[in-house]
Amino acid sequence: MDKEYLIKLLLKYGIIKINFEEPTFKSGICSPIYFNFRECLSNQNLMEIICYIFSQILPKNIDGIVSASANAISHVSFLAVTNNLPSGYIQPGAKIDDYNSKNLIEDIDVTGKNIMLIDDVVLTADRIINSAKLVEQYGAKSVSLFSIFSYNTKQSKAALTETDLSLKSILTIDDVPCMSKFLSPVDFEKLTDWASHPEDWSK
Repeated sequence: MDKEYLIKLLLKYGIIKINFEEPTFKSGICSPIYFNFRECLSNQNLMEIICYIFSQILPKNIDGIVSASANAISHVSFLAVTNNLPSGYIQPGAKIDDYNSKNLIEDIDVTGKNIMLIDDVVLTADRIINSAKLVEQYGAKSVSLFSIFSYNTKQSKAALTETDLSLKSILTIDDVPCMSKFLSPVDFEKLTDWASHPEDWSK
């Protein structure tokens, strides 16, 4: 699948929004890009494309798919049905400290299973790492981490390395050059500048 085509659709349908005047702030990082992958649900074509790409990188030994965030639940469900696999989701705000106090993984028993864990956007990697630990605590045989987009920040890379986890993403900050055809030269230059140092960028 051509990443440029996917980005074109994500921009066209407003899934990716770019705003340099009022950038969003997440985990201390100022970002002119905002993602709302939940809105993909209203566009069948986009859902099919994203799930097709995930299907191409789906590990052959996977027994189930789990969503690490509410925004990825629809993608996980679509992907699971397409591949005839059970699926579930991590309860919003669930933490390792809550383990055993209540059921934190809904709609699937991960015990003894090889699990594909999907998040929509990874910035610091804290959420997906916490979710991976929960899946392991509940008895999963293995867990593989995926996302639709990753900022590939130094913080996320360090956190993943420290926990011996790896992450595969459909799109990353390194794919910003694919947006050149869809933005004005001025905006593309600004976006490229942001992508070169997202953790200390300011408008």
